[in-house]
Formats: sequence, structure tokens, C-alpha cells
Amino acid sequence: MASESRRQNGGSMTGRLGCATRYNAVIHLRGGRVVWTPLDPEGITDVSWGRTLGDYSEASVTVAKQGQPRECLRRLADVVDEADRITPGVHCWSHELSIYRDGGLVWQGPVWQPTETRSTITIDARDVLMWNDRQVLATTFSAGETDAGWMLRRIMTTTYPQGSPNDPNIAEHWRIDAPAGRRYALDEAICAGSTTVGKLVRDVCKVGVDQFTLGRKIYMVPSHYRTTRAPYRLHEDDVLGDLEVREGGGDMATEGYAYGKEPQDGCAHYGLWPPGGFTSAWFGRVTKWRESTDSNDPSTLADMARASYEYGWPPPKAIVLPDGARLAPTAPVSIGQLVPGRPFQVSLPSYVLGTHARFRLNEVEVSWAPPEPEAVQVSLVTLNQPPEEAA
Repeated sequence: MASESRRQNGGSMTGRLGCATRYNAVIHLRGGRVVWTPLDPEGITDVSWGRTLGDYSEASVTVAKQGQPRECLRRLADVVDEADRITPGVHCWSHELSIYRDGGLVWQGPVWQPTETRSTITIDARDVLMWNDRQVLATTFSAGETDAGWMLRRIMTTTYPQGSPNDPNIAEHWRIDAPAGRRYALDEAICAGSTTVGKLVRDVCKVGVDQFTLGRKIYMVPSHYRTTRAPYRLHEDDVLGDLEVREGGGDMATEGYAYGKEPQDGCAHYGLWPPGGFTSAWFGRVTKWRESTDSNDPSTLADMARASYEYGWPPPKAIVLPDGARLAPTAPVSIGQLVPGRPFQVSLPSYVLGTHARFRLNEVEVSWAPPEPEAVQVSLVTLNQPPEEAA
């Protein structure tokens, strides 16, 4: 298990940020099991990949055409022989991009857009969560309340049954914890075929489940697994280049309000949090209003209102490394530890708007363009989960 963890997270779990000695990229057939063709490491000019909390991440590899043997490039293109038989090359969805950092798999997912210019070939891809957005819900869920973890398991197991030719090697590569200790309520049944798997999974995860990928593996685990852990610590000196602290007026709220789905014969219920509302002596009354498109359940609406309030009060902040900035090799964290949702304690003593509050890792972006060193950027958000606009 330990060796698999290292293989999925970039070779050594203790490898320093910005110190990768090499990157390799391989094109696999759909499912990520069978190698179609490696990309010549000497021809790779740019590599980028990431990890994202709550959605799919993206990756890209660019190869210079000049100096590449023609037989190597032929594996990327459709080839027609003398008998007019076509051997297909690399195409979106039929192939997957795999990226290896110092020999360890850090990213894998379906090819999204191959692009060729006079001098380069670029393979853009999205991680394996993207498969969910191209799968239609395969089962019907009755109205009622259920544990979010068990519902996510049912969605995924009915979408990707093991051994099915329609499973793009997803069924063996997920961790979904159930029970999750988070409840998901449906006022009305959701019928098979009425939505995509990706849309419903994201909606279920709003109740407090973290969704992300590491390598090929999909994780859907309760957010408190990570937010209750001891945080990693970062200091402003751990950043090379600029660092931005942003306070979000769009999400700030002294109270949360959620309006339900209107019935045919009257007005909908609503949820308000804190109960009775809250007016700050300094900020006054600032209400974050949301509308539910599928629920008129008072407890569900109260949970929605509470989520808006808890994220918006105190005013939420974000820490972002802009273009050109990156984490220093001396930062006390490794690639393997940059897991979406993990808590960070950030110290910014020279910042007027600085904070010692805890944040969550929201996104990781890694780029490598030799001879420049590897650049690792992160964004951190307020510890509480940001609520979605629609529920």
C-alpha cells in the first residue's frame, strides 16, 4: 500500500516542491491500462497539471515536432495503409493522458483536445472525474432523506459496474466513505436518465463531502476528515514572488436566507440562519439569499441558509499565488501532501490584511517548462465549505 501511495503521488512523498528532476508523459488507451505511445521526454517543452477540490482538474503536455522521429509522431495520427485501412491515432475520449513526476504517476485522465500547429503538438486533458459528466444517471432515487456516502456509492456502482465494457476503469479506483455522517434530502424522485452523474454527484457533495482525484483515484470523503486534522503551516517566506490576500464581498453575509421551491398552491417555505436573523453592530444587516430549485423542506432550507452564513461570516478570505509566484523548495510540504481540502495555517506578518486563520487547500497548479524549474502554485480558501448557488 505504501509503494502504491508513492507511485500515485509523484515518486517520493518527501520530494521537495519545485525540485522535480524529470517529467514523462504517456498516452494510454481509454481506461489508462494499455500504453498507446510514450511522448519523447526530449521533445516535451511544457507540462502542466493540477488538483481541484470539488470538480475535475486539467492537464496539458506540449511536444516540439522538430527533431522528432517520424515514426514517433505517426502513433499520434490516423494512418491509412495501401489497402485504405485506417489505424486510428490519438483522439479525445478514446485515449488518456498520464503524467509522471520523477517516475511517479501524479495525473491521469481522458484526452479532451489535441491541437497541432506548425511546430508543436499539445495534448489537453481533464481528470477522470470528467467521465461522470458524460454518463447519464442509471438508476432512480425515490424522494426522502439518505446518507450522502451511501447515495454516492449507489450512483457510482450503478454507473460503472465492475466488468462492464462501459466502465472506463473507474470501478476499481475510487474511495467513497459510507456512512458519511451527512444527510441528503430529495423532495421528489430523481428518475434514471433525467440528469448526468457529474451534476448529481456535485449536488450531493454540497452537504459536506470533499470530491477530488489523486492520480487516477477518485475520492469522495467527508470534509471533516481533513478539516479536523492538524494543519500544515505556511509562512509568507515560503512563497517565491507575490502573494495575494482577498476578502470576498460577494460571499460575505451576517445572515443566510434560503427560499424553497414554490408549490403550485402557495408560497414556499424559507430558511434563515441564525434563527431570527443577525445584524452586526459594525456591518449592519447583510443577507445572502439563495433559492432551492428542488426542495421545499424546512430543514433542508435551514441547512442551506446555515451554509451561507457559516461561509460568509466572518467575511471570507482567500490566499492566491498569482502568475509568476510559486511555493519555495524550502516550504514545509511535499507534492504528496498537497491534497485538496487539507487545512493550512498561514502566517503573513508583513501583510496589513494578513491573517493567522486556518484555510483549506482549494487548488494546486503545477507547471514545468525546461530549463525553468518546476513551479507549484496553490490557492487557499476559508475553512468552511463555500455554498453553491443552486441546491
